[in-house]
Amino acid sequence: WKDFVSKPWIGPRGPADKDLMVRAKAEGRKLEVEGCLAGYRFDEVIPCLPEDSVDKEGYSSYMYELMHDGSNRAYGSIIDLRREKLLNFLTVPRMNGVRAFFPQRYE
Repeated sequence: WKDFVSKPWIGPRGPADKDLMVRAKAEGRKLEVEGCLAGYRFDEVIPCLPEDSVDKEGYSSYMYELMHDGSNRAYGSIIDLRREKLLNFLTVPRMNGVRAFFPQRYE
């Protein structure tokens, strides 16, 4: 358990992602605008393309979210990713159109 929660939260880019990188460079396109799994951009997840994600019946495609600071770096652990998600969730009250916010701890 300790190994799982303390290891870097990253996976390798697969052949389809690497091919996309080569094609985008040859065509002068920015990878940041490429559509990826679950509506993410290329610089937000690994892998980007579903062909590089292991497909298991009953589960969605796996992907590793990258840090949302524009660095294209992986989170140091799944705990760091979870922390970032919780901090993002707590910004909801400051979003336009939000009239009420009732956080509920469910874990």
